[in-house]
Amino acid sequence: MSTDWFLDRRLLFVQIVLFLAFSALGGIFAYVQIIKGENYIQKSQENRIRRVWIAAPRGKILDRNGTVMVDNRPSFDIGLEYEALKERTTAVGFLSRLLQLTPSEIDQILTQYRGPAYLSIPVKKDVDMTTLTRVEEARLEAPSITVEVNPVRKYILGERACTVLGYVRAIDKDEYQTLKDRGYHWLDVIGKSGIENACEVYLKGVSGGMQIEVDHRGHREQILNIKKPIPGRSVYLTLDMKIQEALEETLNGKIGSGLVMNPQTGEILGVVSKPSYDLNVFIKPDLRSEITKLLKDPLRPLVNRAFQGIYGPGSVFKLVVMAAGLDTGLLNKDTSVECLGGYQVGGIFFRCWKEEGHGHVNLKKAIQRSCNVFFYQLGQRLGPDRIAEYARRFGLGQPTGLDIGNESEGLVPTRKWKKEKLRESWYGGDTANFSIGQGFITVTPLQMAKMVSAIANGGKLLSPFLVKKVVLPEGRTLIEVESKSVGSLGIPERVLKEIRQGMWAAVNELGGTGYSARLEHVEVCGKTGTVEVKKRGDEVVKQGWFVAYAPAVNPKIVLVLLVEGVYSGGRDVAPLAKKVLEACFPPPSHLLKVNQGDPRQNIIRIITSPYYKAKLENDDSSSQRQVVG
Repeated sequence: MSTDWFLDRRLLFVQIVLFLAFSALGGIFAYVQIIKGENYIQKSQENRIRRVWIAAPRGKILDRNGTVMVDNRPSFDIGLEYEALKERTTAVGFLSRLLQLTPSEIDQILTQYRGPAYLSIPVKKDVDMTTLTRVEEARLEAPSITVEVNPVRKYILGERACTVLGYVRAIDKDEYQTLKDRGYHWLDVIGKSGIENACEVYLKGVSGGMQIEVDHRGHREQILNIKKPIPGRSVYLTLDMKIQEALEETLNGKIGSGLVMNPQTGEILGVVSKPSYDLNVFIKPDLRSEITKLLKDPLRPLVNRAFQGIYGPGSVFKLVVMAAGLDTGLLNKDTSVECLGGYQVGGIFFRCWKEEGHGHVNLKKAIQRSCNVFFYQLGQRLGPDRIAEYARRFGLGQPTGLDIGNESEGLVPTRKWKKEKLRESWYGGDTANFSIGQGFITVTPLQMAKMVSAIANGGKLLSPFLVKKVVLPEGRTLIEVESKSVGSLGIPERVLKEIRQGMWAAVNELGGTGYSARLEHVEVCGKTGTVEVKKRGDEVVKQGWFVAYAPAVNPKIVLVLLVEGVYSGGRDVAPLAKKVLEACFPPPSHLLKVNQGDPRQNIIRIITSPYYKAKLENDDSSSQRQVVG
């Protein structure tokens, strides 16, 4: 064969190979551009487009009348563009002078940044307006300095209602992993306590965002699109700021709690726990040391004493024991006891708070003067398990059903409980203490409010609540809460009537332990209590109670005050209660004029009042003006 034939064959082979190669390449191009074209275009877009999160403002928290308690304010955060890291000498110098940070401190912040290049690096958050003005002026010479505006919580009331409102903190890693599928961002804040926590699902808004175009190095080039965030929903509480203010001022400087509730609905109109703290310490980044102090404070200001504090009820518990005695038939209208200053139980002599005794004591005087001997004897006849049964009827020893939860249960002891928990038998002395609210029994102020409400409203047990309604950003009501009855005491009205008469006498008749809470223009029914608590060895600290409802007919409020470190509920807490009651029921103008006018008018007012008539009817008690309970 000739050489030309071999050359032609080789050329043909090369042509075929080239044809196949170009065909394969064309197929690849067709696959990439036609079949997978949209997919690769999308990936290309994703490589050059970044999504930036924009925080949503949380919803407002308001009182029942629309007074704003918690709102949002702008936080001006100063930062530096990522691109400026290469040439940061000038910008760092400006920031050092403006933010009062050393260059090394700023360098450390920039070096530790591990975020994406298309975001500015935050250097200092929440600067004041003076600093912001200086920064804005400096940006003319150092344009790489950035100012971003983000919403942060504004706790308008400061310390007032702090344990109820609660606070927000930055979301932690564990919370983020749990909540990221529900729209949370790793830079979000979340409610940690109080209403902020309980109503998180309503208060949290819907985050917005923006699309930005970046270059091949990941640096921002332009903003392509912005989606505005949707603010959270507003939560209206049952609180009334006028009542709240009265509680705050009355308990200022004391340790304890106060609560005002509507006994017909269960709405909490005011609630205070002292000592308190400024909620804004959880917002300002320069106040972190204050948070540490709060966490270590032995007085536990972060605890809501009204809902979580557990205390012995003292003589307030006598209302329950009286109800048990009347309902079981062990007491009747004619029952009376001779109090000689104490009562012997086994080998122990249990004293009455009044050492010389109360003398002849009937049902009304037993509550009016808080006679221990009357209830020592009644308790022995009832026995501990029957007392415990009635205590549970009144809602003690169990959660009240508060809508935001996080409340203590307290303890109603029984023979079985003591045997199982303490490995001891129940003694007669235990029953004596139990009968007057001492010993093992513990309650919360909220439980006391529920108990007194049931006495005031005719036996209806209510679930206390704080959230009145939830409103959408456009103003439409999403949820409106109504009162919720959880049952009845199952105690006849005749029994509750006897108890109410004793509570009326305790405040309105001379010799009553709550006489210091008496009002001239509104009839108040109440009961005092004092509890001795041992601390640090033999040191004894007393806690004083005053519970009340008013008016006596068709009551509008129930008041509960608990103050630690006092002599007695009657001497120290009842006068405080009077201040709160006067705020709830301001005296009519004609009474104010009488008080400020001619002294002779005061004499006329006194001798024509029902209180003077009560004094004449109880003249035997006029010399016994010791106000304790």
